[in-house]
Amino acid sequence: IKVSKYGTTNWAKDITINDKINIYPNPGTNFININSDTDYANFSLYDIYGRTIISENTKAKTINTSNLQNGIYIYRITNAQGEVLKTGKWVKR
Repeated sequence: IKVSKYGTTNWAKDITINDKINIYPNPGTNFININSDTDYANFSLYDIYGRTIISENTKAKTINTSNLQNGIYIYRITNAQGEVLKTGKWVKR
């Protein structure tokens, strides 16, 4: 799924504009870690229907996912200008 900067989704491959951003563990359980050498402004997590589940406007390095059900989610990381730096899928088990 590709998530546009407007929040709309389309099926597509993962996008990596910035190789210095790593999301782990994947698959994971109760958290997502973000390791980045660059600044980013927003981390968003979507369900398979494109609904926003988590949107963090801070530069948090750990996102709490303990309240999510097991399944496949799509993430998007953008910079302060709204440009997409990285998208991909994340699996909670």
